[in-house]
Amino acid sequence: MVTTGTKFQPSKLILPSRNRAIMFAVQLEATMISLNLVFFATISLTAASGLAATCIGLFGDTRHNAGQRAVAEKFAQIALIGAAAVASLLAVSSQSEAE
Repeated sequence: MVTTGTKFQPSKLILPSRNRAIMFAVQLEATMISLNLVFFATISLTAASGLAATCIGLFGDTRHNAGQRAVAEKFAQIALIGAAAVASLLAVSSQSEAE
């Protein structure tokens, strides 16, 4: 029987020769994505969304086509949210470097 935990995972081992249960804790290694990977993924998605919104706005006929206008607005919103995420990631990384 294995139950999940945050840092330790208690499990039960049944020995076949004595048929008794021994409880022990197995330490789990938490895999964490590096902050640089998250930062560069956010930067790239923000830049791609902003570029897509700009291209649709410049080269598309957004005045007469409501679909293109809606797509350009959504890409601009994604770029705006991405810019806020980049700013918060920079604040988090500067705080972690100060400590």
